[in-house]
Amino acid sequence: MTKGILLSFGLALAGIIPSLAADGGPISEQPEGTVKEYQRNYVWGHFNWENPDEFLTEEGEKITRVIEGTDGYWYIYNPQPTDDTKTYLRLRREGDRLIADLPQIIMREEQEDDNGEIYYRDFSAMLFERSDNPDERYVAKEGCQLIYQIADDGTLSLDLPVGDFFEGTTDRPSELYCMQSPDGYWGGRGVLTDVLQPLDLQPVVIPDGAEIQNWVMISQNVGTPVEVGFSGDDVYLRGFEPEIPGATVKGTRYGMDLVLKSKQYLGLYDNKICWFYGANVNTLELTDDFMFMFPYESTEMKAMSDAWFVTNMSTEEVSYLSSYIAPVVKLPSENGSKQPADPIIKYFADYYEDSGFCYLSVVLPNIGIDGNILNQDNLYYIIYLDNEPFTFEPSERFDIPEPMTEIPYLMQVPGAVMTFGKYNTEHSIYPECTGFDLIGVQLVNKEGGETYASNIINYNVETGEITSGIKETATPGNIKRTTFFNIAGTHVTPDTKGLLIKMVEYDDGTVESLKIINK
Repeated sequence: MTKGILLSFGLALAGIIPSLAADGGPISEQPEGTVKEYQRNYVWGHFNWENPDEFLTEEGEKITRVIEGTDGYWYIYNPQPTDDTKTYLRLRREGDRLIADLPQIIMREEQEDDNGEIYYRDFSAMLFERSDNPDERYVAKEGCQLIYQIADDGTLSLDLPVGDFFEGTTDRPSELYCMQSPDGYWGGRGVLTDVLQPLDLQPVVIPDGAEIQNWVMISQNVGTPVEVGFSGDDVYLRGFEPEIPGATVKGTRYGMDLVLKSKQYLGLYDNKICWFYGANVNTLELTDDFMFMFPYESTEMKAMSDAWFVTNMSTEEVSYLSSYIAPVVKLPSENGSKQPADPIIKYFADYYEDSGFCYLSVVLPNIGIDGNILNQDNLYYIIYLDNEPFTFEPSERFDIPEPMTEIPYLMQVPGAVMTFGKYNTEHSIYPECTGFDLIGVQLVNKEGGETYASNIINYNVETGEITSGIKETATPGNIKRTTFFNIAGTHVTPDTKGLLIKMVEYDDGTVESLKIINK
């Protein structure tokens, strides 16, 4: 609803201009302190567009977090439950009350004026009350406070005085908890009740004293930096979920297996509880646990081909925020290979005369063939038609200054080449070309004055077959270490009798696992 529409209802507003917070804007960074999740149930209302004297109410619920800060303040995430501001309201505790001194800026919008200049419009948490002036109707209270009562069980309840904010009623709050901009706009809506009940959800943390190493988690040729913590037989993974910083999952070693139990709490995303779950990528069903093969002294853990490592937003079915199919987690080699891993072609749509272009969807890896993460600023890709490099020409769609054969990895040209997904590894490419049998893509890494290239991965337009245009097989480097384990995962000597697992590590980071039998 615009301000003009609001005024047409006769809701003339008398607003105050709030002072800026100490940092000049809303609190958007999570404050340090003890974090606890809460179930939030609230009632909010808004004026009827057709009848501005009628106030309509609705109930809502969501998950939010409250932080008891190390600075002595408390903080409520998404102060207005109806708006996903991703900011915090600061409160101070006095006995069994949490008090927020208002106004506080809790939302900032980027705007553009008639001259194309960017400016910011701030919205502050405010309380509104009825005005005795018929020309104003509703006014923001100056120097007011927002109060939450704290119950014995930790429940927080918004405490608004009961009165006659609404004509003809005496059993509703006499004030509304709203957001207001400096020009007095508040949208004719606000919160009447807000109850936050603490949830007993404790995220996994890596214990003090654990040995922490920087590893890489790889799935479908995309690498994610993760931390691996070791504490006895317990192994911790942290950093696999970019949307929930610090999310950690715990596994325990049993012989050669590392087992991670499902339904481990990870944190919140978009007001939803997120859990770690194992799942089966073929059946799309959640499983009770997830398993890596991870012998002692190994620098690599591998999952089965149908294993699915999932950040899930449900405990009943697969509803994932992000996931890893058959992931491999490994310790990067000191001198990692600079040759990029091969691209993965996901989809191709042929040329259409109406559009004038075809469409190629491809995953361009951010890792080398040994799993080490590469600098994306050094990466380029080349499109091939029948194994010949294709040159993008400047056009109305492809806004480039000169013809280009090597396209920078992170280059974005709306409608022509676009990147998205985790670490911008997913690319949508729209070349203006037709009359070919094969369309391919190759990834190139330019580093230290040298050029390193992946294989060309081709898509056959007629058959849909995906093949390598350059028949090269990466050969492992020199053997760095050979170790042997029994079926219980214990390190043994090479001459131990029975079924053994032989792990061969090469200096380029490649690892081979072989089963042998000593009689």
